[in-house]
Amino acid sequence: MHLYLITMNKFKNNFVLVIFCLFITTQISSQTLVHYWNFNNNTSLSSLFTTTVSQVLGASINVIPGGSSFIDSFGGTGQDFNINNLNARNGDSSGSHLRFNNPIGGELEFLLPTIGYTNITVSFATRRSGSGAGTQYWHYSTDGTNFILFDSIFPSSSAPELKTLSFIGIEGVANNSNFKLRVSFAKGLGGDVGNNRFDNFALDGNATEELLHYWNFNDISSYNGHTAPSFTVGGAMLDTLQFAGGSSLLAFSAGTNSDLDKNLNAKRGDSAGTHLRFNNPVYGALVFSLPTLGYENIVVKYASARSGSGAHWQFVEYTTDAVNYVLYDTMLPEEGTNQKLFEIDLRKIKEVNNNPDFKIRIRFGQGGGGLAGNNRIDNFSVESIAPDLTGAVTGVEVSPKEVLLEIGSSHVFEAKISPIDALDTSVLWSSSDAGIAVIDSNGKVDAVSAGSAMVYATTNDGGFVDSAKVIVIAPPTLDVIHYWHFNSFNPTEDVKEIAADYTLINNSNPKFTYTLVPSDSVINERDMDSYSPGSLLNSQQGQSAGRAARVRNPSVNRSLVFDLPTSGVESVVFSLTVQRSSNGMLTNTIEYSVDGINFTSNGLVDNVKNVQDFEVWQIHSYDFSAITAANNNPNFKIRITWKDANASNTSGNNRYDNIVLMGNGAKASISSVYNMSSLICYPNPTNGLLTVSLNNNQKLEYINIIDSQGKVVLESDYHIVDMSSLPNGLYFVMSVVDGVTLRNKILLKK
Repeated sequence: MHLYLITMNKFKNNFVLVIFCLFITTQISSQTLVHYWNFNNNTSLSSLFTTTVSQVLGASINVIPGGSSFIDSFGGTGQDFNINNLNARNGDSSGSHLRFNNPIGGELEFLLPTIGYTNITVSFATRRSGSGAGTQYWHYSTDGTNFILFDSIFPSSSAPELKTLSFIGIEGVANNSNFKLRVSFAKGLGGDVGNNRFDNFALDGNATEELLHYWNFNDISSYNGHTAPSFTVGGAMLDTLQFAGGSSLLAFSAGTNSDLDKNLNAKRGDSAGTHLRFNNPVYGALVFSLPTLGYENIVVKYASARSGSGAHWQFVEYTTDAVNYVLYDTMLPEEGTNQKLFEIDLRKIKEVNNNPDFKIRIRFGQGGGGLAGNNRIDNFSVESIAPDLTGAVTGVEVSPKEVLLEIGSSHVFEAKISPIDALDTSVLWSSSDAGIAVIDSNGKVDAVSAGSAMVYATTNDGGFVDSAKVIVIAPPTLDVIHYWHFNSFNPTEDVKEIAADYTLINNSNPKFTYTLVPSDSVINERDMDSYSPGSLLNSQQGQSAGRAARVRNPSVNRSLVFDLPTSGVESVVFSLTVQRSSNGMLTNTIEYSVDGINFTSNGLVDNVKNVQDFEVWQIHSYDFSAITAANNNPNFKIRITWKDANASNTSGNNRYDNIVLMGNGAKASISSVYNMSSLICYPNPTNGLLTVSLNNNQKLEYINIIDSQGKVVLESDYHIVDMSSLPNGLYFVMSVVDGVTLRNKILLKK
């Protein structure tokens, strides 16, 4: 039996990173509608903003005023929202919609708590009026305060369109009470006034837990109303026991919740209401029958408090045969209204799974409380929750425990299993403290980032083992060599040539040229001009979206030729951000030249890329690291041509932004004298004290120690550096010699 760890290879740049999970334990199936506004009740702003469906408390819409923007609470019907009624749920009919007038300067903010849900997607129908804002900038927040640009949407002025924002795989969005979306507006291809409109706004997700049985105790109409489950998949019931000498009594007309502001463990969006009050509980018990047929990984939760003279001890017991009880734990509810949440995690007790006789019994003892008074129970739930990855199981051992992996290396972990069928090979897990990804049955390991990862395996009895640790060394971050961001590019007439906004190579002249048609005889032919807004995708050095360069049709028989000297540079990566107009070019074809004259695509993977749906920014990236002739070459060039039907159009264009050439070796003056071996670091690995020297006696100007995230964590002007205060891991040593930056890598292992 083998366990495997795999991570997706990092592009040689630091701005495109996609980790593919090649072997997953659960797949996205039918999702749950978590939050939903159909905006059909427009009698007031309050009713318009009230959720139609909400599985988690707290969802809201907030208007952030600006300019002259305002919500029209009587948004009305029509505007073609009623034709397809896009994204309507639960059979809802078309009605009114949310209309944001004069939106530029204002923002809409959606608070969308995702507690209990993962694989989050947001969808809605939207359009604009003819003079309404032509661009919607959608940002998200995971802390409720700081927002990150996620996507740009360009609403149609003719009919509503369905838009979807997928947050699957975006860290911090799932299971988050502070998740928010905020949309701001810009003129774009629209106008300065008018409106943007939204309808059937929905958030969907996969529940991380499945509710089996639940009591909210809000029905006090009768004894049965108070004790019958508020929800059950079948067979649940609550009974009371009276032992000799006791006088306990269930008060089914109990007052309101003992801690209204918390409403702990409420499910299905339930409001705080009444609770179960067990008077004189000592010598009494509550017995919950909780069949789990068809379910496993069982967790029971409830909220509780006690009166001053109520029992201080709650003995929580469980049975799997309906007769014999096992003590799970003793819960200690607090006096007064300080309600506490108690959890009974039975995921590692396999006998509880798929069991028609499973029960929970709560008995009461005086402890530090009294013999009378009461104990209060609220929001009692039974759920099937994803497995717990902590804890160990005997009978499974993975070796080796630790292995050092260089870039591109592979390793297979041997699993010793006793008994032989103890390992469930259909479920494998991985976790990481440094972004390292998933497990796959192919066994290949490629480093994404420095750090360590733990390999987990499940056993058939529901237990887990975390047995293999992998330390991965990652390459240093590449330097930005040449960069066009176009934010100062605003010519008064078309141009054929644009110089780079930034270059790291002295005395170079990076530029790109829109070449002439061979005859240069096309009448009224356009060249290049400025386009706004640009994009944040692939942005470097903190540049804003700003402007972009617009390359006009007809582009057939023309090309963009980039002069990109790579003197002193290797491991070259070229990337750009592109979008097209509706008549713009459909494909970009990339070729390169190492002599400045002849162009080829030899050695390039996927050198013809589609420019996707119009008005959508996307990144195209090309890795030249395997093409050695691209290294240290003053004549290196890249050419873009267009070989599709749209290239012959007399209208239309492609827009380009954040064009970047990256590589290793940031100075044109670097020579073979100054290479990685000339910066000597020892011992390596080190347990704290590191000596840094040169093999040719050049003087070190300074020494910086940089962590795997690119942050300087130590500085020194002496050749011995004390790293003992730093945590174990991979670091890069950097120094400057005669103006040339040198690097080496070191592993700290105390």
